[in-house]
Amino acid sequence: MADKGFYDCDLHIKLDSVVNLYESERERYWTDTLGEEEYARASIMFEQAEAFAKALFTSAETLIAPDQIQRNLRHLEQELRRVSRFPGYFKKCAERIWSSDKTPKEKQRRLLELCQEQPTAPQDEASPLKLVWERLLIDLSWQAVGRIEEAAKRMLRLYELVLRTKPSQATQKFLGRLGRCYVWGFDSECIILCRAVLDTAFRDIVPAEVCERHCRGDASHGYTLSNRMHAALKEGYIDGSVKRLATQVKVRGDSAVHYQPDVTQDILGTIRDTVVVLEKLHCRK
Repeated sequence: MADKGFYDCDLHIKLDSVVNLYESERERYWTDTLGEEEYARASIMFEQAEAFAKALFTSAETLIAPDQIQRNLRHLEQELRRVSRFPGYFKKCAERIWSSDKTPKEKQRRLLELCQEQPTAPQDEASPLKLVWERLLIDLSWQAVGRIEEAAKRMLRLYELVLRTKPSQATQKFLGRLGRCYVWGFDSECIILCRAVLDTAFRDIVPAEVCERHCRGDASHGYTLSNRMHAALKEGYIDGSVKRLATQVKVRGDSAVHYQPDVTQDILGTIRDTVVVLEKLHCRK
């Protein structure tokens, strides 16, 4: 048999090795290989970047600001704010320059000066955020590598659940998001999206006039998913067993949104129920 070379083991193992090698070589460069004069300054830069990246990673995952950024990291925070805010600042200044009564030549000069104020992108070597950028890439790579094998298994499982009928464009968009969330392990989001998929599908299939025949209340505020499910049952679009599945998906989605995001453990089962309801609905079209 021919030599497999780099193809001699599973991809996720290779990726794990590559990320590990990059991380160790990066740390070795900043802690071992620099000259004595550079070492003290470089090691401080490295430690500050690692600490600031950790704070960024935590705040991005929780959307809660750190209690307090250490004083020795504030220059990195200020640089990040400059990078983040520059597009809005540029647009505002450019509009002001363009609408001014200056000559075209003067406007051009001012716009060029404005372009020169743009901060260096974090991924560029000259940026104070370069080491921070690298640490974020490393941590994200570890997360991705840790998920790809399970993601592949989940993709295989999903094939048995794919729709054999074609829903509306709006429903398809939600289904695409649902599939991606399940593959990459965003389970709570899957439950919320299952409910959103049904909401969109019932709105497509059950028009307001059908709801008017079967639902009480003020239609000026629009019909809810529960209203449309009830109307679909009365109109014969779905039977009682399908309505029970739809209700179960709705209740799980409502719980995920309003109470406990992780309350539902049967993610694949919820997706399966959603697909069954969609199949029955779209068979009526």
